[in-house]
Amino acid sequence: MSAILEVASFVGFVAAGQTFVILVGGIDLSVPWVLNAAGIVFAVFSLGHSGRAVPAVLLALGVGFAIGAVNGFCVAYLAVPAVVMTLAMNGIMEGLTLGLTKGLTCVRCNSYAPRVLQDVVHKDLVGIPADLILWFGVAALASVVLAFTTYGRKVYATGNNPTAAYLAGVNVRLVTMSLYGLSGMFAALAGIVLVSYSGQPTLGWAIRISSSRLPLP
Repeated sequence: MSAILEVASFVGFVAAGQTFVILVGGIDLSVPWVLNAAGIVFAVFSLGHSGRAVPAVLLALGVGFAIGAVNGFCVAYLAVPAVVMTLAMNGIMEGLTLGLTKGLTCVRCNSYAPRVLQDVVHKDLVGIPADLILWFGVAALASVVLAFTTYGRKVYATGNNPTAAYLAGVNVRLVTMSLYGLSGMFAALAGIVLVSYSGQPTLGWAIRISSSRLPLP
């Protein structure tokens, strides 16, 4: 049960981001290679040094948010269908990732995740794996944001009736763009945790994640 839940947690991080997008009638099919790209950026920038763990995590999360924001901008402001835009972005990120890393054969691509994060992910707290606690924390945070914040009310209003939300003063386009940014950021978080769990990025899990499309629960 513990092993199954640990594996499910990687999908859980992505699902947290997808929740925001789906609430406004969208979908994000770019998460497989956003996840892979962010994980590789994290490993390449940190180079296995614990002292660079925090900047590497922030950079990877920023990359994920930026890619998601581009998706959101094209969907909200350019009226590109979400399926078309995010699927195209997934292909773009796959090409860029494999091209720039030469199929993950570059020297830095073999860097291990910082030992401090490997220890954190594999550590048990009160008998519960740490990545499960992180997953539960992310789920709780998403629930609180949606249920008890003004931003959450705007998300529900946009999803229920974009026109009414706009007439009520909600910047529907900006909200939509930010939601796709959050989806990309949570996908990046999944990539960071996955690299920390496995030790280093490998082409094997990158291809498996891409081919599986990370089905949502």
